[in-house]
Amino acid sequence: LNFSSLLILAEKFREVSIDLTCSSLEATDLHFLWKTLKDGDCKLESFSIPMNEELAKGFLKVCFDVTMESTYHQKISKYVSKYFHFQLFSNFARFPENPVHFTRNLKTEINLDTIRFSKVAVNDRNEQITGLHEIQLNHIY
Repeated sequence: LNFSSLLILAEKFREVSIDLTCSSLEATDLHFLWKTLKDGDCKLESFSIPMNEELAKGFLKVCFDVTMESTYHQKISKYVSKYFHFQLFSNFARFPENPVHFTRNLKTEINLDTIRFSKVAVNDRNEQITGLHEIQLNHIY
């Protein structure tokens, strides 16, 4: 799977779920697809793909300017951002490993082995945020 294949899938399908890790994709490729979905310039409404930790960290940096720092045991210790009003959420309050971000009607879930983008209605978004915990940026966990 390459970047041009992603664009073709985004134009032709509503849902795309890829089960293989694609080593040819880069964080900038996923960022462009994310922006296309966010801006509504495609048919795609839901996308998921397995990825490695390096790509997850790269996507967070390119897309949201958030750096994910890890300890030498590969546990996430901190999310660093220079933006004070940026919000990341997680299911876990004490140790947030799977960040979730909402931009307008687009939900982005970043797991260390999978990334998901999905369009959500405003009411659904507000309900989902209620069940999550805000990640404290620039805070050591």
